[in-house]
Amino acid sequence: MLSQLFRELSLGVEGNTVVNTRSKRDVIAEIAEDAYIKSYKMRMVGPGSIEATIPQLLVEREANKVGLTIAKFIERYRIEYLFGDWGAFIRFTPTAG
Repeated sequence: MLSQLFRELSLGVEGNTVVNTRSKRDVIAEIAEDAYIKSYKMRMVGPGSIEATIPQLLVEREANKVGLTIAKFIERYRIEYLFGDWGAFIRFTPTAG
């Protein structure tokens, strides 16, 4: 089911046919119903910057997917923030080099 919801997020218009009639906001709201939820405080860390802790579980899960220890994963990956009026997500991407 989750893969179907993510597929809906990537669908758009093919020719003159609208493939997806649900808004991204509706699809994301449905995904969030079963999401892992944990609240964290935010901290100001300078002008224009705010920090928040992410759960170790997230990093551990992603590190396991690529066969790395948490320490090696942190060295080799960065966090990207994706956000819009539909909400916000993070994803892990390899660092260059």
